[in-house]
Amino acid sequence: MFYKDLKENERVIGIIRGYGLTYFWPGLICSILIISPFFFILPLFQRKPWGVVLFCLILFLGIFWGLNLFINWYYNCFFITNQKIIVVRQKSIFERIVSEISYGEIRGVSYQFKGIFQTLFHYGTIKIQTIETLELARIYRPEKIHDLIITLKTEFQEAEKRKDLKLSAEEVLDRLPTQELVKVIQGAKEKLGEEVFERILKRDYY
Repeated sequence: MFYKDLKENERVIGIIRGYGLTYFWPGLICSILIISPFFFILPLFQRKPWGVVLFCLILFLGIFWGLNLFINWYYNCFFITNQKIIVVRQKSIFERIVSEISYGEIRGVSYQFKGIFQTLFHYGTIKIQTIETLELARIYRPEKIHDLIITLKTEFQEAEKRKDLKLSAEEVLDRLPTQELVKVIQGAKEKLGEEVFERILKRDYY
């Protein structure tokens, strides 16, 4: 994993890349460019220096294209963590754009199959709505990724609500005068019973 800028208690749940089958034709052309010069190595080398130059040029072109294809596939991806979605866009070998989307920013998630090939081979586009719409293309089985994002978004929102409630309760207790706080504690002790109250103070609920 090349992306390591994660927060404390944040974990990567999945790394999603483009469906490999969608790179078939570019990969085939790249393979032909790399392999084909070797079938003509003798006639090309007999026509030196131009034959050698042509051999090296075609081979270099195939290797460069293959390397660029691999980089685009490997680095154009998105990370799904328990706190956010990290989208990595590899524009070229020397240009990369990384953006983060918190689950709190997501307004909606949908997916789309378009055309016969996407329907047959079951890959499509995931659309994430925030202030604008982000499209993640060439995703295999996008419905599974869609369900995962929805689940994580729900869990994130519930965790934030629990955190807000906890903070609200602590703020109320902090603002209470000492005498009022003593009354609240005594009232809780009377209602719960001394034994249960002592367990709560010790965080021993069972």
